[in-house]
Amino acid sequence: MKGSDVIAFRVQDSMANLFGPQDWSAVHESAIHGFSGVAAWLANFYSTHAKPYPLQVKDLWRYSGVVCDLREFRRRLKGALAQLMAPDVAAAVRIAEYELSSQHLVVKLYRWST
Repeated sequence: MKGSDVIAFRVQDSMANLFGPQDWSAVHESAIHGFSGVAAWLANFYSTHAKPYPLQVKDLWRYSGVVCDLREFRRRLKGALAQLMAPDVAAAVRIAEYELSSQHLVVKLYRWST
């Protein structure tokens, strides 16, 4: 398989009906199509979370699959966090605040406080 290959998934009606006809994914539409790079990965990653908890930056780097060194990932991570805090980002994926230390990241989404 190549990165440009198209893969089609079929969702059975019985499964789609659990979430509604147009919303069978836990990932918000803006997370899927509204961003690129690390910001897209973060939006999708946190879309499935119900509350904040600390994660090691090194683990996020591994999970993301980004091909760069850890130092460059931290730079991209900071930019992505800032991008996801913008007021025009959908409330479902907008970051309300975050705490980034040398080792850990804790993200709090806007939707968790409403």
